[in-house]
Amino acid sequence: MVKVVPAVRCFSGMSGDGRVAFREAPRVTEIPQPLSSRPRWLIPAFAAIAALLVVAIIVGVTAIVLVGRSGGAIASGGATPSPTWSPIDWSKPSPTPYVPGPGTARAVGDPPEASGFKIVVKVLKKNCYGSAGCNITFAIEPDYVGADYDRSTTWQVTYEVIGPEEGPMINTFELTGTQISYQKEEFCSVPSSKTQLTVKVTSISD
Repeated sequence: MVKVVPAVRCFSGMSGDGRVAFREAPRVTEIPQPLSSRPRWLIPAFAAIAALLVVAIIVGVTAIVLVGRSGGAIASGGATPSPTWSPIDWSKPSPTPYVPGPGTARAVGDPPEASGFKIVVKVLKKNCYGSAGCNITFAIEPDYVGADYDRSTTWQVTYEVIGPEEGPMINTFELTGTQISYQKEEFCSVPSSKTQLTVKVTSISD
């Protein structure tokens, strides 16, 4: 398309007879630059931008669809529900009665059982004199494996050592809680080197 600009009259000065003289400026014709003469790099640039926009739209739509599907799976039970906690009402009685087991203190005043004590005699020293017999230094090693007892009380446990030549020896050890206090060494004479010392509990008191 050709654009024509109209002629413009311009002041050129005064004539000899005092008249104002004008002259016409030449007409200017504007011819637009043809499309083929524009920079060729613009066309590939526009095409690349358009391709990027199309790819971005496709990726966005795909992401929305995937998120929607995963959300539906979670809502339908795909995820593990969070646990719920209920407060314990301590005012209600236990559904099953409490039964004391091993290692649990019973009612106040319950003593340990005499049969629950296992006592081993450990010979520390032995001097033998032929038919005259032997002198023995020994110690007891008591342990308790019986039913439970009142551990708030100190119990006096009396025992007999059977085997000495003079007859049974009587002594006592203490049981407080789970601790046993006893004599570290005891002495006796036995009629023979083959005599075996044994111990049994005879009474328990507080």
